[in-house]
Amino acid sequence: MALRSASPNPNITFLDDVNAVRDVIRGEVNQCCDVVVVAHSLGTVVGASAIKATSSANSHESEAEKCAVEGAKIGHVIGFVAVGTGFLPSGVCFLRALGGTPPPLWRFSSEPLVSTDEDVEDDGENTTTKKFVTIRVSARDAFYHDLPVEEGKEWVERLAPQGAATVAQGG
Repeated sequence: MALRSASPNPNITFLDDVNAVRDVIRGEVNQCCDVVVVAHSLGTVVGASAIKATSSANSHESEAEKCAVEGAKIGHVIGFVAVGTGFLPSGVCFLRALGGTPPPLWRFSSEPLVSTDEDVEDDGENTTTKKFVTIRVSARDAFYHDLPVEEGKEWVERLAPQGAATVAQGG
């Protein structure tokens, strides 16, 4: 599933993303299924937090009873695969996990841009007033440089804007 914040809606927060992933996990666990969560990049922070939120939920006890009555095993999160990330904090937004300093490739913007074709600098305004995170360089060069040019362009077209609230607010 794509994160809810990967959209042109800048009001979706870290907690919105966590709750959406948690609900998907709970839906499977409540059907007595074991779950392996596979997450990429920002999704690893969201996924780790969603797993933590799922495991601490009290509603799991009643679902465990249902599974026992039906003769099925109790569903659990049995694995977590993190792709394209260097850390796995839970319960804090991405920017807070980085110590509050955005990575050098990021810039906060007012427009829902995915990336730019050239290096750009912040305009000096307070980043907390900005609504989106933009990659400072070409997304094709940053993410798909190892693919043929046309294939890289196709993947860039699939990228969605990222709201700043989900990376900079909440925990």
